[in-house]
Amino acid sequence: MKETFSKLAEKTGTATLSSDSATKEELQIAAEKLKRNASLLYMAMKEELPDIFAALVEERDLFMTEAILQSNSQVLVAVVGKGHLPGIQRNLDELGGYKSI
Repeated sequence: MKETFSKLAEKTGTATLSSDSATKEELQIAAEKLKRNASLLYMAMKEELPDIFAALVEERDLFMTEAILQSNSQVLVAVVGKGHLPGIQRNLDELGGYKSI
């Protein structure tokens, strides 16, 4: 498992950190990098931990897509996390029903 997290860290630009020796400031900088590179984290996670990615992201995307499609509104605003937007848009395109902006 440690090797998997090392690969994720390497792919997201935080590989130089060690949780044992990193300062609070270094960890905060790494967290900011991950926020800016969320799409890299998602791609790396999907590749390295596909089962966990499916449970944490893809299943949630589908749940939120279904909730959107069950709405009877002509206009709907859905506020979702940045990491879920591509999956929800893809699901809406495949299942039809709403135009995403």
